[in-house]
Amino acid sequence: MAVFDSGLGSLSVVRAIRARCRCRITYLADQASYPYGLKTARELGRIVRRTVRELEERFSPDAIVAASNTPGLLLDVPGVIMVRPPLAEAARASRTGRIAFVGTRASVRSAGLARMARSLPDGCRMQRIDGTRLVDLAESGAFHRDQELCRRVISEDMRPGRGVDTVVLGSTHLALLLPLLKSALPGMSFVDPADRAAARACAAGPPEGRSSLRVYTTGDPARLRLSLAAAGLRCAVRAF
Repeated sequence: MAVFDSGLGSLSVVRAIRARCRCRITYLADQASYPYGLKTARELGRIVRRTVRELEERFSPDAIVAASNTPGLLLDVPGVIMVRPPLAEAARASRTGRIAFVGTRASVRSAGLARMARSLPDGCRMQRIDGTRLVDLAESGAFHRDQELCRRVISEDMRPGRGVDTVVLGSTHLALLLPLLKSALPGMSFVDPADRAAARACAAGPPEGRSSLRVYTTGDPARLRLSLAAAGLRCAVRAF
């Protein structure tokens, strides 16, 4: 199985897959293409389709997961498991019928998110929050190097409206900031798309007797290795 994103976002999906099933995972952090969230749909389509083709040629995986909500909202790539925000799950969890979606600029503005929002139950309202700076904090490693900076940006950018009690993490990067988000917004519930994506991924690939993880990056392997270690995953990182 192959899992890819523009960087550290894949980690939350990889963790969820490993918690659900035994499989051999190739994790590609396409850091040379970061950030997905400021790309046009055309640019992102070229990047994702090229990455899928290269993963198929090099590793012949049983399944490929595009572990980012941004391509999941902007693209439809046949044969690839796309991550999409669990808005319906958030609506069911909300006591007030007021939810918020925080994600990249491209996903917040996407027609895909607008279509999903129209399918929410009657009476449920969704606020959109541009979380571009939060995603940058995760990818840069500030989530472990400069938590004071993270708290400041969260306080400036995360302003759920009146009555909002449930937040959808519309970027897989944001799982790295979840402890800080919970501290800044006590009493708020957060819905992470990683588990749903992991369930689909485990169902797509045959069960295996043992688990393994290979990590590659199109960026700096040493830098990614340090960020992964800070997030609790110590492993070798290879250039792709």
